[in-house]
Amino acid sequence: MNGGINMKKNDIKHDPVRDFILDLISKIKERWQTVSVLFIGIMVIIPLALNIYNKEATTDYSVCLLSNISDDIVSINKYCNSETVVKKISEKGTNSLGSSTEVFAFIRDMENMSLEDRAAKLRQANLSQISDNLIKAKLYELFGDILKDSNQISESKENYLMAAELSKNDFHLAVLKFKLSQVFFLEKDFKAAQENIRQALEYDFSDPNITKKIKILKGMIEQAISRD
Repeated sequence: MNGGINMKKNDIKHDPVRDFILDLISKIKERWQTVSVLFIGIMVIIPLALNIYNKEATTDYSVCLLSNISDDIVSINKYCNSETVVKKISEKGTNSLGSSTEVFAFIRDMENMSLEDRAAKLRQANLSQISDNLIKAKLYELFGDILKDSNQISESKENYLMAAELSKNDFHLAVLKFKLSQVFFLEKDFKAAQENIRQALEYDFSDPNITKKIKILKGMIEQAISRD
């Protein structure tokens, strides 16, 4: 894994489709995880001149990935929730991840699943198909969160490490360092937990609640080390 976390925030190049998928992953996590941390940046609201009946929309339905950042949200949502589109997206399958539409269908399919079913779905998935490394990293992180909540700590750690290898975003890396510190702490590897929490604290979080959680864990780690 690369060295320490860069204190300087990255200038994120926004892709509306990618941003929507990342936002959808985060919403799934917020609904189900016991410890949730805010995700990357602020989505850029941009005017999109979308015609939902054009050729692109009727062939791959990628317009549905843009539904929450379109000027015509009502029409787009009505279209994307229509029986025809739901059927077509379902026909794409929910295990292939080769296109944005398939990633969208895969994530949507997990929305009402139990933690156990989500873990099973992610185990069966070939995440290497995803071309965008940040989306791939977020799915590994999601898998790690699900496994941690299922008390499968070692496997959770492996997925967080995979996410950290892929992500190049300073905020996301800091969050992953925090989560790695949590699982190392649960494994009673207090030195590794201490190193990861130190790296997490190098990032200047704008949300004081995140910093508070990190400092609480830091205190717990220091107490555990002092007792050893």
